[in-house]
Amino acid sequence: MDALIFVELDGYSSAYNVLRSVPGPDIQIRMKTDPVIGATGGVVISLALAANSPTTITLSASDPAIVISADHCYPAGELTQEVDFQVNNTFNASHVVLDSGAAQ
Repeated sequence: MDALIFVELDGYSSAYNVLRSVPGPDIQIRMKTDPVIGATGGVVISLALAANSPTTITLSASDPAIVISADHCYPAGELTQEVDFQVNNTFNASHVVLDSGAAQ
């Protein structure tokens, strides 16, 4: 269900604009450093909301030359974790790599 947000945008207190909100992503993944220099990199994984119970995030990379451990458990109440990965010497630097994650 969408929530409605009433926001005053035009400087008049008697006029309101209605903006529909949409749910954001459950998790977000960003690189710790960009570009990755050398054979080790990392990602920061952020949950949208702290879980009430332990939550497992499953990670994968689109290139087999990127080695990242698959499952990461968040204790209850935790929002972010840093996860390191290894770049094998078979990695083709002209390719784009997609790191993806999903909550279980």
